[in-house]
Amino acid sequence: MDALAFINEGSAGEALVRVASMKNDPLSGDAKWWINHRHKNTWREFNHVKKLNSENKEAILKGFVTPDIPEDKLPATSEILALKGDYQKGKKTALRCIMCHRIGELGVDFGPALDGWGKKFNDEQIIEAITRPNKEIALGFEGVEIETKDGNKWQGRVIQEGDPIVITIMGGTQHTIDAENIASRTKMKRSLMLSAGQLKLTPQDIKDLVEFLKK
Repeated sequence: MDALAFINEGSAGEALVRVASMKNDPLSGDAKWWINHRHKNTWREFNHVKKLNSENKEAILKGFVTPDIPEDKLPATSEILALKGDYQKGKKTALRCIMCHRIGELGVDFGPALDGWGKKFNDEQIIEAITRPNKEIALGFEGVEIETKDGNKWQGRVIQEGDPIVITIMGGTQHTIDAENIASRTKMKRSLMLSAGQLKLTPQDIKDLVEFLKK
């Protein structure tokens, strides 16, 4: 949630609008707070508040494009490895991940669940999974881009084939697309995961996360 709130792109706000619109979502209240808070500064031009308050809920659902991954200015993996990680700080930092991952009872099923995930890899592999999300995409979590005949573009993960297709987007929101409305469908070459920079992770944050994820 916090990670998306600090991305200065309209698509990040659109994701929060979707979460805020889900009345039974436990993150709805936080999403509404961020939308109103960010409307006072760098998100003003996107007018997410108006979209959130719209009586026509369908007006909100006009496609979603995952924010591009910028080049992060992080030190080499070896330098991050040399840091001493802190489990408790890593547990707190991991809350930035629940917009896309499930950790225990928290989070959503968009990316792989993180419970026990870190036990399968060494420290270097965990660091690179965080700092270089495009290097290797987990099987079953590949992204697709669907353009519809009514001019919308969706980037996410298909969770149900057929007619309609069901796609889940960042934040865990699901959307259905009628097969006859699909103009094109392309497998994405990039990860749907936000970068370490977009999540505002410092090298120390990353090493703390490693300590938490290994447990």
